[in-house]
Amino acid sequence: MEILFFRHQSKKERKTHTCTIYHRITINGVRAELYSTSISGRWDDFDKERQRFKSTDKDYVSKNARIGQIESDLMELYALLVLRKKPFTPAHLKEMYKVGIQEYTLPDLYNKWIKELRDEGRPKKQTVDRYEDIGDTVVKFLIAKKKLTENAESFDVDMLKQYQKYLLREDFAEATIRKHQSVVKQMLNWAKVEKYITQNPLEGYKIKHEKVKPHIYLDVEQFELLRRHKFSTEKLQKVADVFSIYCRTGFHYKDLKQMAAVGKSTIRTVAGVDFINWNRVKTNELAKVPSSAWPDVAEIIAKYGDWNKLPIISNQKMNDYLKLMATELNLVIQAMTIDERQRLNLRPIHPELSVKAGRKTLADWLLNELSWSREAVKVVLGLKSDRSLDSYVREDERRVIHEIRRQKIA
Repeated sequence: MEILFFRHQSKKERKTHTCTIYHRITINGVRAELYSTSISGRWDDFDKERQRFKSTDKDYVSKNARIGQIESDLMELYALLVLRKKPFTPAHLKEMYKVGIQEYTLPDLYNKWIKELRDEGRPKKQTVDRYEDIGDTVVKFLIAKKKLTENAESFDVDMLKQYQKYLLREDFAEATIRKHQSVVKQMLNWAKVEKYITQNPLEGYKIKHEKVKPHIYLDVEQFELLRRHKFSTEKLQKVADVFSIYCRTGFHYKDLKQMAAVGKSTIRTVAGVDFINWNRVKTNELAKVPSSAWPDVAEIIAKYGDWNKLPIISNQKMNDYLKLMATELNLVIQAMTIDERQRLNLRPIHPELSVKAGRKTLADWLLNELSWSREAVKVVLGLKSDRSLDSYVREDERRVIHEIRRQKIA
């Protein structure tokens, strides 16, 4: 690296034959202007070859000492960047020099980021809580790699890929791993904007999107089989009843549990239709479910006496029982002749059935079977964007058939 101190004159300084000392750095032929040192003097008193003031300047000792200190600071920053063994430019060094950036570890920056998000009140608390959980996992990874105290800028693409392998070994789902990677990259982008770091080591790296996996849900025929089948045990029958409520409200476990506890107080009537108005636990977005429009809901609530009497069990137990329920229904389907299955249009039920499938069942029924608009489906599910709806349902050939029929009628 070359450091150059040189004289610079403003219009006023030209008249008085004075100057201000400017400086620049050059690394591998690339320059970065650092501009004024705030050291000034007479034009003729500065030796441009030695880049120091002559003894003719009465304050030459202190001025040269300040120039020497600036030179020393720049060389120290340069040595630090070289030791990192990561690519850098004169602009990076200039940023560190001008702003006075200190060395931050990844956990340091992550904590600052979380604090700022909480102070600003956005995104929603549940999202920030999730980000904080991700930060805890990152810390565990750094401890395992013995890199907890390393500079944040050392968390480069290679380190991100190591983190990905770590999460795979810890049995994290692919979608969750991508979320972790995206959040870390997002935090480093913030750190660069806030000038805590000079460069984002993940800048330009694109996190691969997951191939869209088929949604797990019950189609109309499978749901009808669920409703009319008499299960082998009372426990499975109760599970089937509660799952039917999931399939017609689109609630997650916490939403149904909390909503059922307060029951009818959440219901508002609009144009003769009873709507469950419920702020979703995860996002606080309001879902408006027209429960009275679907007889299945009323039948099950009447069977148990009220919402707060529904036999709701824990999410984990429910998911375990749903797999048993799917197995029993599949045995019923397998016992049918091929002609009967074709007549009823019945396919085997996915063996990995879970509570989440209830929400997707409602979304599919509304969008593809009833041909509701995306806007209406989002209102019922308490969603704001098409992208969030895509995580539950996608249009298929049934929507095409609806459009063909509508064209023929027209």
